[in-house]
Amino acid sequence: MSGRGFDFSEATKDEVHKRQRYVCARCGKKLTGREEHPYGVHHVIPDLAGDKDNTNHAFMATADNAVALCHECHKEAHEDGKYKHGALPYSFRWYRYSHGRPINKQHYAWIKKLEELAPLVWSKFSK
Repeated sequence: MSGRGFDFSEATKDEVHKRQRYVCARCGKKLTGREEHPYGVHHVIPDLAGDKDNTNHAFMATADNAVALCHECHKEAHEDGKYKHGALPYSFRWYRYSHGRPINKQHYAWIKKLEELAPLVWSKFSK
């Protein structure tokens, strides 16, 4: 745990990997296992955008706000520190394999849920 407030538990990381059938949410490449965990589980809505004292932001540490990524795609998601794909609400569609197969019914339900949750965090930036 980094102490930033929205770290993923090991159980959440396992849940995400299982949900995705152990493939990268972006490219669909088979994830190699536990060595992907420390770096490969990515906050779709960035953890730094939330307020750990706001109970409406608690979802940010759950599997709903997480995708497992291979090293290459995780690096691309953060664009070497620019965070382009992790900080933009429209990026939910970037994770084509969020549920193991590209763009399926569960994927669209997940996007809908994130689109409902995102304003809880993003609204603080529009004030």
